[in-house]
Amino acid sequence: DMLFDDKGCVFISVFGAHSHEVNPCFDATVSAMRMESALKDLKLKRFSLGVSFGECFCGEVGPPIRSDYVVMGPEVNLAARLMGKAPNRSTLVSKRIYSHSKKFIHFIKSQEIQVKG
Repeated sequence: DMLFDDKGCVFISVFGAHSHEVNPCFDATVSAMRMESALKDLKLKRFSLGVSFGECFCGEVGPPIRSDYVVMGPEVNLAARLMGKAPNRSTLVSKRIYSHSKKFIHFIKSQEIQVKG
């Protein structure tokens, strides 16, 4: 889903919803890495990415004439907060993403950050 709000363009990707992917953490991390690389190739001056993993609500909300597909919950909020704390032109992932993907992906450890919620 792509949203435009007071912060600019916000793109939300969901992995593992309504499916049985083997490792959605790995898939989400690789997607973020590719997205970061593509955005750098486009020479965008400002962007940041946040990746989190956990249960959330995914589905349609609202009356049929105005329904919208939404993703919401604590993990969505955490991903947004990680995105907000990520240095410009980079990605931050949650501890859960790191622990589920570290066997397959080399991460550069950042300083620990505190996020609300």
